[in-house]
Amino acid sequence: MPGEALDYSDKAINKALAFAHKYAIIQMFHIPTEENVDGDETSPVISEGLPEGLRTKIEGRLKKAKSAEEVVAIAKEYPQLMKNVEFRDLVIKYRSKYTDEKDNVSKKTEGVQTTGK
Repeated sequence: MPGEALDYSDKAINKALAFAHKYAIIQMFHIPTEENVDGDETSPVISEGLPEGLRTKIEGRLKKAKSAEEVVAIAKEYPQLMKNVEFRDLVIKYRSKYTDEKDNVSKKTEGVQTTGK
């Protein structure tokens, strides 16, 4: 028998077969069970704020960033904070600063023609 229950008595094979039969019936007839909770049903977002010292440190680094790519690189250094709303808001704020500047530059240069030599 390829699989056995974790039992050191003579019932190991019987337990494994009984569970396999039960599992097959549940799957075949799509019988809902309370124990099968979908873990991906919700994605928790951490709504706690950042500790003040950490917020100050991160915001100081984000202020010094010179491009949107640099802001993203700094954010990636804190993967444990990616679900924190306050952290995401900070990253979006500083990243959008550079994307807005880029949009403004492209709007100012619209219609300006350059001549090539």
